[in-house]
Amino acid sequence: NNYFQNKKRTICWADVPPIVTMAEANARLFLSLYRQLLRESGKFSSYNFRSYFVRRVRDNFRDYHATRAPVSDEFLGEARDMLSLVKRQTAIGEMYAAPKMVLEKAAAGKKPLAT
Repeated sequence: NNYFQNKKRTICWADVPPIVTMAEANARLFLSLYRQLLRESGKFSSYNFRSYFVRRVRDNFRDYHATRAPVSDEFLGEARDMLSLVKRQTAIGEMYAAPKMVLEKAAAGKKPLAT
């Protein structure tokens, strides 16, 4: 039988959300933090800061993933701290934006590099 009786209504088993294990929840949080960190790192106006933080985030998460250890609360805490740091730094970077580098202008199609 796919239905069970509740005091107020009849509920179908298909409507009951699946039970998520702690490991699955941590894995989802791991990926969510990774995406958020990459997104926030890409918001830096300075090419050097942007490339540094994107590289640092990718390296840290790849190294941790390569250990094949389950996602620890310690690592997730460090990732949350890193996310708050990157958000603060991007806000500061937007307040004190420097002019674009030649490399960034060429990438945007404004001025080609000399060959």
